[in-house]
Amino acid sequence: MDALLGFARAIFSKSNESTQTTCVGFIDGTVRGIARTTVHQRYGRKREHGLKFQSVVTPDDLIRHLYGPILGSRHDSYMMTTSTLPTEAAVLLHDNVQFILYGDPAYRRERFLRAPFKRLRLTQLQQNS
Repeated sequence: MDALLGFARAIFSKSNESTQTTCVGFIDGTVRGIARTTVHQRYGRKREHGLKFQSVVTPDDLIRHLYGPILGSRHDSYMMTTSTLPTEAAVLLHDNVQFILYGDPAYRRERFLRAPFKRLRLTQLQQNS
């Protein structure tokens, strides 16, 4: 619990106090290119071949969770559902305080995960302000 509080304080202080006070880490998926391919290793978006990994990193620069490799064409939300992270995230609920991870819009909202709005559209007036 003390470590989670320390992580939350570190993120809150570095974010100009604009984030939630309970964020303890960050989650993201990454594709690592490979030179020689076999079946199902093609990553379609960039027309490369690769393997995909998902990691959770905390403010002390440690990888606290690593999942993969999986097919490079799989979506980040697929990695979330097939990894053990949803089960392991039970430790993020402590004394009725829900600590959270922050990810990109590729992740769907979970009780322990927050992400920015998907496809946020601003009006011309909002863009110019």
